[in-house]
Amino acid sequence: MTKKTKHSKPRKPDAEKVYWWCVEKYGRSKINGSYPELEFKQPDYLTEGLCGEYDYIENTIFVNRKENKTIIELIDTMIHEWTHYHQPIRSHLQKMAKEGKLHRAFEEKDPLEIEARKVARRDRSKCFKELFS
Repeated sequence: MTKKTKHSKPRKPDAEKVYWWCVEKYGRSKINGSYPELEFKQPDYLTEGLCGEYDYIENTIFVNRKENKTIIELIDTMIHEWTHYHQPIRSHLQKMAKEGKLHRAFEEKDPLEIEARKVARRDRSKCFKELFS
């Protein structure tokens, strides 16, 4: 078995390992309920260009195989989307719509995005060390 580096190309078993690490590290969302399903696949026309996405309606974390070219990118995406799974996305979107700012939801300055990026930056190295080194 070849040792993985931060720059190794991720595979589905790698995504599954990171998924279970997130289960252990962050647990179940009190807002969104049961653990999300993991989809590690090629994008469709709606997800082209995205690294990942948490769908709160379907309770699914989509990870784009095409965009996540390294293990560290995969880890970053998974932690980022897992953070969204813990966030009040539905109420956030309703608030943004009410304020006429829905088009700004999940842009760079959106508080939920800022939090998700912060958690991913904080925990990605720890995840890598625990799972792949």
